[in-house]
Amino acid sequence: MTSTSQQLISVTDRSGHFTYVNEHYCNATGYDSCELLTKNIKQLTHSDMPNIVIDELSSTLSKGFSWHGVMRINNKQNQDVWLDTFTTPQYENGQVTG
Repeated sequence: MTSTSQQLISVTDRSGHFTYVNEHYCNATGYDSCELLTKNIKQLTHSDMPNIVIDELSSTLSKGFSWHGVMRINNKQNQDVWLDTFTTPQYENGQVTG
């Protein structure tokens, strides 16, 4: 169980490939940063995560809005990790980049 005082931070590009992860995110997933930076967030998303949630998340971010919800991922040991997630788009030169 992850402490509520820890902020798990990850940044991805528009395709979902990790470009940054902090130590707390690594600890929660069991991966080190070098491993995660070679992965796509879709590789960690639990197979039972409803597609409608993933579609809503993608649609919301592509419109430039933030999204808040619960995500279920698999850690390196293939155990369930539930994350209370706040996701916001990243911008560069006025364009959504991640």
